[in-house]
Amino acid sequence: MKTKLFYSLVRTLFILVGLFNLTFAQEVLTVEGKANFEKLQAGTELKVALLVNINSEWHINSNKPNDEYLIPTTIRINSENMLKLDKIIFPEAENINLAFSEKPVSVFQGSIKFFGLIKVPRDFKPGEYGFEMTLNYQACNNQSCLPPKSVKIPFKFAVVDAKTPILQINSELFEGVKFSEPEVEKKSS
Repeated sequence: MKTKLFYSLVRTLFILVGLFNLTFAQEVLTVEGKANFEKLQAGTELKVALLVNINSEWHINSNKPNDEYLIPTTIRINSENMLKLDKIIFPEAENINLAFSEKPVSVFQGSIKFFGLIKVPRDFKPGEYGFEMTLNYQACNNQSCLPPKSVKIPFKFAVVDAKTPILQINSELFEGVKFSEPEVEKKSS
């Protein structure tokens, strides 16, 4: 009798663990990185975009989520070459009412775009370079929030001499994005 009960409990535990893993193994979001150049001259600017698709059952907190206990979305650059992220443009957030909060929460949902501007120093020598953009976020649904997570998106580019022609790519993606405005965090659609 005790053996049957033990095996029944073990079987139930395995089923519950399997269901738990299926629930949290579901991909909350996907990210694709794009740049406006594959090669450029030193002393110029590289524009980057993170194209994020958030699963319809989830949202991620905005960069300003309206509640101090919610973790904001941030973007960082990781570079061995000392590249710096000069500007970040966040998408426009939505304020939604959720069961776990008394006031509306500022979130990102669906398909969104983050933009960044990187100034390539004048002293960069011709050659291949790379860096990673890191998207840090906390995903939530109407009931609860998952632990914070980070996604790293690799980028590569080449610095060429002034005589080498360069070709802009993904121009339609960056069209209308205003990198020249003075604020560091701006809204875009």
